Amino acid sequence: MPINIVNYIDANEGVGGKDLGQICVGEWDLIKQFTELHLWAIRNSNLPKGEYLLEVQFNPANSVSGAMLSSEAMKVFGKIGATLLLTEQNSSSTGET
Repeated sequence: MPINIVNYIDANEGVGGKDLGQICVGEWDLIKQFTELHLWAIRNSNLPKGEYLLEVQFNPANSVSGAMLSSEAMKVFGKIGATLLLTEQNSSSTGET
């Protein structure tokens, strides 16, 4: 499942934020998603301070336990004002077996 990236800095209450795209489309493995999220953070470390939401959807059945997010990526998240949301999806909700 993709990692959705949304900026809520100019959003009014009850109104969605600006969709900034997706990474890892079709990928459910949390380790691979965190690797791509790290790379995204490094490439986007100069984004203006905002209210970004990084929604990571993963399926535990398709992930190896022990995924790790780098401190470098977390520093970027703090600098740009990003919140990380982990959403667990089970096989029945993803259509996978």
